[in-house]
Amino acid sequence: MRVSCQDPCLICAEVQLSIRHKRVVGVLSGTFCGFWPNWPERKAMLVRKFVPSDLETLVSMYIGSFSEPPWYEVITREEAEKTFSGAMAYEESVILTGTDDDGNRPIGSAIMFAVSRRHDVVSLLSGEDREAAYLAEVFVHSDHRHSGVASRLIGEMMINAAAMGFRRFAVRTSVDQPIIRRIFGRLGFSEVAVDSVESMKLVGGAIRSVPDRRVIMCGDT
Repeated sequence: MRVSCQDPCLICAEVQLSIRHKRVVGVLSGTFCGFWPNWPERKAMLVRKFVPSDLETLVSMYIGSFSEPPWYEVITREEAEKTFSGAMAYEESVILTGTDDDGNRPIGSAIMFAVSRRHDVVSLLSGEDREAAYLAEVFVHSDHRHSGVASRLIGEMMINAAAMGFRRFAVRTSVDQPIIRRIFGRLGFSEVAVDSVESMKLVGGAIRSVPDRRVIMCGDT
């Protein structure tokens, strides 16, 4: 799917959305604009399906994005490549690339697949949440943050999930990420579980294994 839009917050009207999906986009738009009232103007962006030629750029972007504040995570290139190759191996997975207005230069990405693929996550869920679509990753190049790129990617993923027959949508994020928690909270998502993991982070100039508490949120597509 390839969608163009001049507005950084909204999916263009050419896409036929249900009332629910229109509400999702509206909430995402309001959430992001509410956080950054001095909204920067930007050119049109495109959201399209991932193509193999995106991989090298997105892997580098993925590593760089999570090495920055507030994450400070240390991710090897092998680990980053495995994130993409692992997702591509799942028949139901969707990988989206956000690009500049000519569709060539990636500026962000999102990865989604069935939550059942993540045993560490699905083991903490119950009922129909165990059959949810799972937003595994969403990241944006530092030069394009706070401009609606992440909101577009999240909105498109929820549309894809609904079109594929998923009734529920799940995301896991750090308890230290209030923005993401607030975004999904406004979409009606509930915090259903808390998980404790270990992350490799750069602390005081040294790489250390650091406890990291993650919250799992679930809601309707």
